[in-house]
Amino acid sequence: MRLTEIDGRRVMAAGTAVTVGRVAGVVIDPRQGIVVALRVKGAPSGDTLRWADVSGIGADAVMVASPDAVGEAVDRTAEILGTKHEFVGKRLLTDTGSDLGLVIDVAFDEQDGAVTALHTEDGRIGDADLIGCGSYGVVVRRHA
Repeated sequence: MRLTEIDGRRVMAAGTAVTVGRVAGVVIDPRQGIVVALRVKGAPSGDTLRWADVSGIGADAVMVASPDAVGEAVDRTAEILGTKHEFVGKRLLTDTGSDLGLVIDVAFDEQDGAVTALHTEDGRIGDADLIGCGSYGVVVRRHA
């Protein structure tokens, strides 16, 4: 699954069949290489949906058990959001200083949130481990 595929998708509470908000991005922990949360716009209770609270991702909606699943960011998610955490629109660099292009999309496993690839305007980079993300770029270690 790619970020561009779920961006703007409804977040629905299964228990009440109510739209809670819409996906507005992902929060990726570069240390672990996983999506830790989804950003949600339009939710009255906050703007963060922990990955653990996502009960399913379908073609039309991201499902949660209840509207209360969306709230304010806490712990590691809040720490990541306090930095320049967005991957899309940043330079993708190797740990040896090579520029791989501009990140235009992020692919992740919809079951566990593991980042499986970064997409640049030049193609898909799937043979790399995330190292960090800062104000200028995303740094990866390429496999030989």
